This record gives sequence, C-alpha cells and structure tokens, in this order.
Amino acid sequence: MNKKKWIILVGIVLIFVVGIFIFTGQNNKTHEYFCDKFMLTVDDEQYDLTEVVPQLSSVSELLPITNQQLFILGRIDENTNALLIYDFKKDEFVFNGTGTTMCWIQDDFDSVRYLKDNVVYDLAGNVIYQVEAEHTINMIEYIETEFYVTVSVEDSQEQVWVE
Repeated sequence: MNKKKWIILVGIVLIFVVGIFIFTGQNNKTHEYFCDKFMLTVDDEQYDLTEVVPQLSSVSELLPITNQQLFILGRIDENTNALLIYDFKKDEFVFNGTGTTMCWIQDDFDSVRYLKDNVVYDLAGNVIYQVEAEHTINMIEYIETEFYVTVSVEDSQEQVWVE
C-alpha cells in the first residue's frame, strides 16, 4: 500500500474514533439543573414553569428519570400536582400532566407511570390500573422491577402487583 492510501486510511479511522468519542460523550453528559421559585435552569437554558403550567403554586422536586429525562413535581392545589418531564436531548418538555404522583424504574423511561383520579396511566395515556369507585389508590411504586399499587379496601390496605 502506498503512503498516500495509508494516510487516507489512518485519517478515516481517526475521524471514526473521534466521532464515537463525541457521540458517547454527549449521551453520557452530566446535566446541571436547579429551580429557583418557578424559574427552571437546565444546563444553560431557563424556563419559566408558570408559562408551562399557569396555575402552578410551587415546585417541590427535580429528579432524574434517566440521563436524558428530568422529572419535575409541582403543586397546583392541595389535591393536584403538576407532573412534568423535561428531555435534555430534545431541549423540551415531553410530558405535561396533572395527577398525584409519578414513579419509574431508574434509567428506564418506558417504565414511567403516574396516578390521576384513582387511575394509573403510562405516558401514552393508556390505563395501566384502576380500582372500583369505593376503593382508593394510595400509592404507586416499583419494588425492584415489579410495579405495585397500594389500595385501600374498607379499613385496610392491600398491595396489588400489576403486570
């Protein structure tokens, strides 16, 4: 192989290797975020959360779901929370809903479930679980990778495993 072809081959390999490092570095980037009253700062961008949820009265939690999504829990009133998910890669809110709570398996965006009006939903709006009118869902949670719902039945509570 002559010297010119060798230099071209080495150049292509270097470009490929650098591309892989850049791509994996962006996917593993640690994002910075905080909220001051209603002003959410994500990396170098700022969002007024009252423009996203006008009736918002407070923001109480910022929790990472994965390295690419951030859960924001806000309060609307004494019975309703704002449930927001911000996607770092898309630089936008990918979910804006209301309900009581949200849960997920860490680093598994597809596992996200939320509770609203005594019904458990996935992010696509599909009903995952609901109870009869006389029962109340008190809590939704993952234990390891299993999804459970705690339901009030008369004067007791029972934990229901949901497939």
